[in-house]
Amino acid sequence: MSKQIKQIKYDIPFNAPAGKCKGCRAYIRWIFTKNGKRMPVDPDGTPHFATCPKAQQFQKQPKKKSQARGDGQQNLFEGGA
Repeated sequence: MSKQIKQIKYDIPFNAPAGKCKGCRAYIRWIFTKNGKRMPVDPDGTPHFATCPKAQQFQKQPKKKSQARGDGQQNLFEGGA
């Protein structure tokens, strides 16, 4: 039995900037979400991350603890009184 995922479609404003995906070179438009973040969508209003074969290369990687509090943070306290 296959699991079906409901596809969400967004309205694309007439003035939404256009471009090409850096991963798959598909034509995309940029819209703003309700939270004010930019999101790429396909011409039919489907979020591009749902259809892009290279979407994983654009996902943010979680920071490791060593990166979150690296040398830059420690340097603030060196040599201080």
